[in-house]
Amino acid sequence: MLDVMSLRNALPLVLLSACVFDTSNLSSFENASNDAGNQPGSDAALVDAGADAVLFDAEPGEVADASAEPSPDAAPCVGELLGFDPLNLGSCDAPNPTGARTLSGLGTHTLNTDTGVLSAPGGGTTNLAFALVAQTGGPELFVTSVTDFTLSLGADLNVIGSRPLVLIATGSIVLNGRVTALGRDGLSGAGGDIDSLCAASGRGAAGTAQGDGGGNTAGSGGGGGGFGATGGQGALVDNSSGTNSAGGTTSTDTDLVPLRGGCAGGAGGAGGGAGGGAGGAMELVAGISITHNDAISVSGGAGSGTANNGGGGGGGGSGGGLILQSPSISGLGILTANGGGGGEGLRSGSGSNSGTNGFITLDLAAPGGFGGSSGGDGGDGGTASGSADNGKQGTSSGNNLAGGGGGGGARGRVRLVTP
Repeated sequence: MLDVMSLRNALPLVLLSACVFDTSNLSSFENASNDAGNQPGSDAALVDAGADAVLFDAEPGEVADASAEPSPDAAPCVGELLGFDPLNLGSCDAPNPTGARTLSGLGTHTLNTDTGVLSAPGGGTTNLAFALVAQTGGPELFVTSVTDFTLSLGADLNVIGSRPLVLIATGSIVLNGRVTALGRDGLSGAGGDIDSLCAASGRGAAGTAQGDGGGNTAGSGGGGGGFGATGGQGALVDNSSGTNSAGGTTSTDTDLVPLRGGCAGGAGGAGGGAGGGAGGAMELVAGISITHNDAISVSGGAGSGTANNGGGGGGGGSGGGLILQSPSISGLGILTANGGGGGEGLRSGSGSNSGTNGFITLDLAAPGGFGGSSGGDGGDGGTASGSADNGKQGTSSGNNLAGGGGGGGARGRVRLVTP
């Protein structure tokens, strides 16, 4: 069970008893408060690994013969070593574990799921062994396996790229630093804002140019991205006959099968601010236990303000998707999939303010942009315990129409599974 939340920089500890996690199904950020290394072998090769997986060692090379019979003394599949199949994977889809891995030293390690390159904060890179696994109805997964994984105190891991991360330890995962796949400003986290999942209705709608009938125009705010809930609406232009920009819709894949991230916010109208990036997707699996003593976050990014007179604020990006799967899940950390705040619209002046990126270590709404102009304020982002807010209308003056505020990004989803 998750007992308490540990916040960095001596922030007070807060009991997590308000968050109810369904360890057999979904603990989602739409209802969390009430319903809520060494690579074996010496040859670089790419080989088939199950029906939908392709394995890479540290330096991918030629395709192996997929028709070859497996050796009778081949290593057991990862699912056998775990004692259960990881969610979204078959028993033999993951690569064999490459020994224990510890990330240490002060600063942020960065893993790119497009290349398999792990970059250390002080310089230097490691090419991880990994598999690419197809999902039905979802993005291709980046899967890497170790016997045990430790993130030391003061060391963080940030995941970037287009694919969600699946990190498997056949033993234990111990996290004393942060693990993140964040949407930040206009950039989405690993596996976030997948076109096939977000383009139709998950992204916030872009703002539009709206007029007052007298030849004056300004832009409505962009809608907030949707995922675990509906994103906030972008506000219409004051004194216009326009309409609000729709927030992205709630997705139906409530169990995070397939594994995916959230959706981005819409851009503000009339040359307004960019939409916020979506939170990414991660699945952490351990055969014995997961202990997390810092934040694990897939929070979304902020919608931007604008320097264009009459421009609308960008919508915030939604939070992403996070799965923890292990017989034992505990620790002092917090799990977050917060939405980003919407950007402020502009009437005239030097510019309006962007919203705030979704918080990593707090179940607290990220504020929308405000106070920079007479344009509409951005809506606050959604959290485990609250919905995303709509953007606000600005105050027009004569021929100077005020751009609307962007909607807040919706919360994402978190699921804890104890096989």
